[in-house]
Amino acid sequence: MNEMTATALNYGIFRKNEFTDTPRIVVFIDVGHCKTSVSVVSFTTDKLVVLGQAHDRHLGGRDFDWRVMEYFANEFEKKYKLNPLTDAGPKAKLKLLNGIERLRKELSANLESSINIEYLVEDYDLQSSFKREQMEMLCQDLFDGFAPILDSALQQAGVTSVDFAEIVGGCTLMPSIQAKLTEKLGIELSKTLHVDESVARGAAVQAAMISPLYKVKDFAVQDVTMYPIGYNCC
Repeated sequence: MNEMTATALNYGIFRKNEFTDTPRIVVFIDVGHCKTSVSVVSFTTDKLVVLGQAHDRHLGGRDFDWRVMEYFANEFEKKYKLNPLTDAGPKAKLKLLNGIERLRKELSANLESSINIEYLVEDYDLQSSFKREQMEMLCQDLFDGFAPILDSALQQAGVTSVDFAEIVGGCTLMPSIQAKLTEKLGIELSKTLHVDESVARGAAVQAAMISPLYKVKDFAVQDVTMYPIGYNCC
């Protein structure tokens, strides 16, 4: 099952009583570690229809981490004449990347945080404070990359506005990403789904519906296949 369709099923199966014959248009936005996915879905009584989907397989949390990591690597080189990305082994790069990921998560809840990595390269430590504003400046072009994905999904779906916008994925916790999505869609974002478990829950519901061993509420799913497989008969 398509990941975004599983998320949509997780959303719809527990809201069956809210839907009517008038379609409710919901856009689902998933910003994960390495990619961003957008799906526009229409919900009616006991049914969901995927109207459009768009993806960027090269825009996610790792891109923000890498941008900040390059910044700290350059600062470290200015101070110690050693670059942890080029003058040390993979262990130093991994330590720096893990520290940057923790820093990004802390900046999602705080305006300022700090990074402290002992013995990053040789006997030198990395100790520095960092503001959310600095990260936003470094990653401005990455934040601007979400609008084209939304435009593509909405255009494919043939809609210009949506009723609700649900966000999932760990990187949607970043306030700057939420601000960009809100600005683009013109509505407040909904956060009713578990950001890390929505896909798994939707897939579990689908498995239960098609299994002869379980009895669950029926909910029709009309999915789309982004990358179909074709074959030619000889």
